[in-house]
Amino acid sequence: MSDISNIAPAVAPLAPARRRRRPYGYKQHVKKLGVGNMDGRSKVTKRVRQLAGELEREVGGAVGILQKQCIERAAMAAVISEDLHARRLRGEQISMDEIARAEELAASSLRAALAGRRVDKPAA
Repeated sequence: MSDISNIAPAVAPLAPARRRRRPYGYKQHVKKLGVGNMDGRSKVTKRVRQLAGELEREVGGAVGILQKQCIERAAMAAVISEDLHARRLRGEQISMDEIARAEELAASSLRAALAGRRVDKPAA
């Protein structure tokens, strides 16, 4: 019987594939966060959109881009706070510190969102 090593030529082992280096600061995929990029079927998104709509009506008038972003962030913070409260009531281990921080974030976001609202002056 002939030895197979004599017949087959010597093959060098394959070198591991080199990873392509990306330039400094390169981000493969940046996920945009915002109400417009959320899946509209979830309860959370529906609640965020509902709160954002109510806040926009409360502000009144034409809402600019920055104010709309502020309103969306306030609505998201409020929904996160509501979720933490609901999870705590269900018996999950949520610290009161975490709930207090979420509440303060939601309150400060709401104050910032409503800072530019139109206030009708009473007729004198």
